[in-house]
Amino acid sequence: MGDWSVGAALIGFDPVETLAPDGDPFEAINQRRIHRSGDDPCFAGGWIGAWGYQLGGRIESLPPAPDRPLPMADFHLSFYDWVVLLRDGSWWFEAL
Repeated sequence: MGDWSVGAALIGFDPVETLAPDGDPFEAINQRRIHRSGDDPCFAGGWIGAWGYQLGGRIESLPPAPDRPLPMADFHLSFYDWVVLLRDGSWWFEAL
């Protein structure tokens, strides 16, 4: 986990939005921003998902990817406005 999640485990379900496979993940994360006050360590909503290595092909020229036994999307992102978060051994519910 990185600083963005305060080093915590996150569980999110019932997303507000899921980005379509042909969507632009770079544009999506720039458009929907949550404004926090000060150094508040809460999650406060945001995009959660996976960024695949082949997503780099959208910003630079890459050789074709090798065949995979199971096809995988370049990314999967969903926006959550609340999560269950594990921090310092305790579970917390955080919502906007």
